[in-house]
Amino acid sequence: MARRIKRKFRKINIISIVTLILTIVFCYYIHRLNVLPTKYLLLLYSFVVIVNVGIFALLNRKHYALKISGIVLAVLMVTLFSFGVYYGNRTLNFFNKSFGNIFNTYDVKYYVIAKNETTDDKIKKIGYYKEQPNIDEILKKVKKEYKKELVAFDELGTNVNDFMAGTVDAFLIESNLYEFIETSFDNFHKENYRVAKEFTVKVKEEIKSATDKNQDAINIYLGGTDFTNINTDFNMVVTINKKTNKILLTSIPRDYYINIPSKGKKDILSYSGVWGISSSIESVEDLLDINIDYYMKLNTNSLVGLVDELGGLEFCSDFSYTTTHAQILDSYDDSKGRKLRVQEGCHEYNGIQILTIARERKAFADGDNQRQKNCQTIIINIFKKMAQTNTLSNYTDILDAVSNLYTTNIPKDVVQGLIRKTVDGAKWEFVQQSLEGTGSDGYVHLGTIKDYVMIPNTMSVNNAKAKINKIYSK
Repeated sequence: MARRIKRKFRKINIISIVTLILTIVFCYYIHRLNVLPTKYLLLLYSFVVIVNVGIFALLNRKHYALKISGIVLAVLMVTLFSFGVYYGNRTLNFFNKSFGNIFNTYDVKYYVIAKNETTDDKIKKIGYYKEQPNIDEILKKVKKEYKKELVAFDELGTNVNDFMAGTVDAFLIESNLYEFIETSFDNFHKENYRVAKEFTVKVKEEIKSATDKNQDAINIYLGGTDFTNINTDFNMVVTINKKTNKILLTSIPRDYYINIPSKGKKDILSYSGVWGISSSIESVEDLLDINIDYYMKLNTNSLVGLVDELGGLEFCSDFSYTTTHAQILDSYDDSKGRKLRVQEGCHEYNGIQILTIARERKAFADGDNQRQKNCQTIIINIFKKMAQTNTLSNYTDILDAVSNLYTTNIPKDVVQGLIRKTVDGAKWEFVQQSLEGTGSDGYVHLGTIKDYVMIPNTMSVNNAKAKINKIYSK
């Protein structure tokens, strides 16, 4: 008899201990996540203490029905806390992996371009433009694998003209830059030339880490890359004031013709990214005379996966239009896919459709200005939908999609603080503005190619500065 009582007591103790251990682990993750305001933490901790005391009391009651109630309650709490531990662990790993992540690795591709009739054995001299991005790494590879004479040129134009004149047998050019050659040189037609050799190097981009300065306001630079993962086609400064709950989105056109401090020349903002995210940050700071506290470099392709995981995204348009871009990834060849018909009004779109909308500018009379506004709307809609998401069915998939969307030096403490404010009932007010300018022609890619540029409107820039400083300093 005594042995049976001991066995029952042991079972009851095991149930209580398991519940208590899971409770402790659950509370540990809640504490480490640091996203709940103090008042909610106190309520939660009080709840789990009361539940554990209640389970222990019920399990030790002699009444059979009370004992069964204790077991049922324990099973429910074990199940609940097990889910909490799992999702808490996944979320904590997401924070650790996805913030303060200052490394970005990507491939840079270079071509050796030769005339169609020039066979590989006839290629003796290869010209190259010295100011191309990551040229030193590529040259090492070319010298090791190709063993041809390399001739340096101070200007891309001279390099291409000398190649066409036969002074050099081929020229080495970054794949992205090669896209512009045909439109910039009247006598250069790509059907007359071939890619004799292709080289790829993996570039590890690094920027200095940042810490949580516990500021009331912060400026974050958002740079959205194109398919090359180098050019920043989407540029925005996000100014967040944690006291007033205001978020100011300042969009800057990709073709803004501005000073690139790291090179001491003017170029379009989009191209500043080929020298790394630091170059883009310095250029934006110089333009707006502000300090950028943090950055976030967005991977355009990952936007597709995130929107799909969210179950699509609503986008509202004031008018109907057909995109000039096709619904494709990793290519500028719009003949490879179907164009998108965007209807007037509010409609749901999937990931590739949202990306196509975000890329579009030629369908609008206001060009890139309208695209920047559309991108602002898309970012706001993603933020709102993620804040409203209340399903656990694809929660971890959404976290994975978000973690693949960017690299950033924003510390997790900053993000956790913003989440705490949101959980505490903060109603964020979004304010939008876009810099304006006038279309013109200018030498881009460090003065090597003449192409479309947008000359900044001084009044627009000054107004934007004033608005940023007002939000930042309040």
